[in-house]
Amino acid sequence: MNFLKISRFTGLALLTLVFISTTLTHAGVVYEMVNTDYNDGVAGETTSSHIAIDGKKMKMSFPDNGSEKAGEMIYHGDKGQMMMIDHQRRQYFILDQATIEQIKAQIEQAMAMLESVPPAQREMMEKMMKGRMPQIDTSEKKEVEIKKTGERQTINGYSTGKYEALEDGRKIREHWVADWSEIEDSEKALDAFKSMSSFFSEIMDTFSSGPMGSMVQNKFDSNWMGQLEKFDGFPVVTKTFDANGKLQNESALKSATKTDLNESDFQAPKNYKQQKMNMR
Repeated sequence: MNFLKISRFTGLALLTLVFISTTLTHAGVVYEMVNTDYNDGVAGETTSSHIAIDGKKMKMSFPDNGSEKAGEMIYHGDKGQMMMIDHQRRQYFILDQATIEQIKAQIEQAMAMLESVPPAQREMMEKMMKGRMPQIDTSEKKEVEIKKTGERQTINGYSTGKYEALEDGRKIREHWVADWSEIEDSEKALDAFKSMSSFFSEIMDTFSSGPMGSMVQNKFDSNWMGQLEKFDGFPVVTKTFDANGKLQNESALKSATKTDLNESDFQAPKNYKQQKMNMR
């Protein structure tokens, strides 16, 4: 798994959270989401998923097929650390500032090498790098404009206002946002999301002067996390549209429930192996 794949949490594609019973618990909150994919504007597979929050700790899971877990993301705001868990390979990666700096240095070194080799060899090396980093997009950064429309609608019992995300004047997403006061334990969610948003901002700052700057910025801007502070609330419904304006995905908040969370809910399984994150 690559840390940039978490930009998909932009669509809130999450998996059912499994709680492990231990004697040490904390009061937290779990948000249940319903995610629907669309094909040519027609509704397809629907999955149910959760976000668990305890203080500045947050756990999100990525669905594979039905209830099968592909991976999970655990964020520790108190440590400035993010963990990506790959259940298929039974391993996990930890992303922190030191790791980010290391990855940046490796990429800058590789880019510098490209400048010093003959064109034919450079083309071969570029193909090799693309194979390892297929998500790289060197196109010019596109500005995303967030527009508050003034429209309001009650969705799943939440009073929401409509926001549109526009790219070159084209609507790429639609958000129906509820005031924080509408959300159960909103102060827990607000603190956790703000902490994570700050963490991603630090990642952008680290890469901003390097060759990955525009790519990381594009990923962050295309993610609702990057626009959270512009909403002044929680996106109860997020709709994503394709280049032709057809609905591509819809994520909706179904419920918010107070519950006891365990320390183990925010840790990797004990029998999983930690892997180093690098571009080699």
